[in-house]
Amino acid sequence: MEDYRAWALAQGAERIARAAGEPVSGRCRFQGDWCASPGAFGLASRRGADPAAVAAALARGTDLAGSWFDRAEALGGYVNLRLAPAWYGAVASAAVVPGPVAETAVPPCPAFPAALAPGDWKFLCRSAVGTVPPALAARQDGENPAWLVRYTARRMAALAGRGGGEPPPVWAPGDRELLRLTAEYPARRREPGPALGRYLAALARQLWRLEPVSGAVQRACAGVLAAGYRQLSG
Repeated sequence: MEDYRAWALAQGAERIARAAGEPVSGRCRFQGDWCASPGAFGLASRRGADPAAVAAALARGTDLAGSWFDRAEALGGYVNLRLAPAWYGAVASAAVVPGPVAETAVPPCPAFPAALAPGDWKFLCRSAVGTVPPALAARQDGENPAWLVRYTARRMAALAGRGGGEPPPVWAPGDRELLRLTAEYPARRREPGPALGRYLAALARQLWRLEPVSGAVQRACAGVLAAGYRQLSG
């Protein structure tokens, strides 16, 4: 899976710098559907101009043809570029490349009245900070993040397969929010176990909160959740 977040941020900064005719400082950041650049502030300081006026001129002059953006606006000195439907489509159709499988040693599954899934136990041990209670690993509900990630990946893959997994004519707000979350995986997959585990559980919970979503989004989320689960449970 390409790092479409990094690609869009770099492209946005490059297009704004091209409009300015000189390098711009400050990193672009995502704000929902928008990529916000503070570059106008540095330019305004060097030119002795008003940041809002500089941002407005940059927004008017930024060429978005062939980019991941379809609209430029200025607000409070920031130049904001809106992610185009093509960006969401690319994220939804991208093949997920799993990160490295965690090699952290984990203790054996403890004896417990209820059966413990070995993969869930490894996931919890590698993603937890501190000792994992066996009772948590035995739970088969949303309180057990390992079970939640595993179940959600399987369930969403089945739903996407049943519906064909085709992209919708228009990306709904929930679809876009989830695709922005899945686009974080290329950067997240090399994070330590606790951070990766939190990201995966948050994605799974958000997916259920925003259901129903399109089949293409179900498939994309299922791919990321399955890949992340394999990393922590292998």
